[in-house]
Amino acid sequence: MYHRQLAELMGVKTCTVDRWSNQTRRVTERTLKELNRLHHLLSQNPQLREEYVKPLSKVSQLEVR
Repeated sequence: MYHRQLAELMGVKTCTVDRWSNQTRRVTERTLKELNRLHHLLSQNPQLREEYVKPLSKVSQLEVR
């Protein structure tokens, strides 16, 4: 999942997700709960997961380039 997509699903700006990823901003307990809810939703809904989660093969291709 790209930062832009996660930001959209979480209702935050992309720069906020970037800061979480770079550890320049702490993730709050509320955010952790929302991430957990999102994880559960994606794991229970294959169509939604296909739309937002990039397959591992695509990730590997991106890392090689």
